[in-house]
Amino acid sequence: MRRILLLLLILLGAAGCSDDGDNQYTLTGRLAREVNNEGVANQTVYIQAYEVRDAGNPWAYAERIDSTTVVSDADGNFRVQIKHPSNGYLRVYTPGDDHYDSAQYSFDPDEPIVLKVQKYLKFKIAVQNTSPYDENDYVHIDFFAGNVQGFMTEIENFGLPNVSYPAEQLPGGGGTGAWEDTTWKGTNVNSVVYYNVPENAETHKIFSTKIKNGIQVSGVTQEIPFQEDAVNEYVLEY
Repeated sequence: MRRILLLLLILLGAAGCSDDGDNQYTLTGRLAREVNNEGVANQTVYIQAYEVRDAGNPWAYAERIDSTTVVSDADGNFRVQIKHPSNGYLRVYTPGDDHYDSAQYSFDPDEPIVLKVQKYLKFKIAVQNTSPYDENDYVHIDFFAGNVQGFMTEIENFGLPNVSYPAEQLPGGGGTGAWEDTTWKGTNVNSVVYYNVPENAETHKIFSTKIKNGIQVSGVTQEIPFQEDAVNEYVLEY
């Protein structure tokens, strides 16, 4: 999957850097869930050191002088050696996976750091056309999570395929990648859509637009009950 989004990080107190000589510093920090500060274990953390060159000039730039990775321990703590920039900053980030979102933070080497992430809640949404009218039947769904974004990770089709779009080259150069849309047209719709939703979502509902016999109906479902460590199922019939 995946998502490669970079979210806001919060500065809290773990430890910062200590000088080990030869411009090498020991960086200590912590990876934790934002909602409860629980440590996140066994996650890869990337650390990059940047030195600012020609500071104060219009052509100043940042040059990477060192980089390394470390895996958080059972309590979410990490400790690693890296060069200490004399005039620069460190970039610390975790790319996320199927269970946690991504996060990054750029900071002065002498500041303490806690990298904050959101755990993903899992949803499995069945979409079924149970009273078909004709081949113009249409449905589109999205996960409605309030002020955060849910991510579609997989679609399984046991009837008609969902709408998909191929990669496209744009006239002026560049292009768009191929992508899947949670839209179906026709009578034999029997599909399952999987979503990852950050645990700080305000609500957990499905927005849908349905068309039958030329009549369009749009709306959201009731709140979908969920458990944190389960795949939460919901059936949308139309």
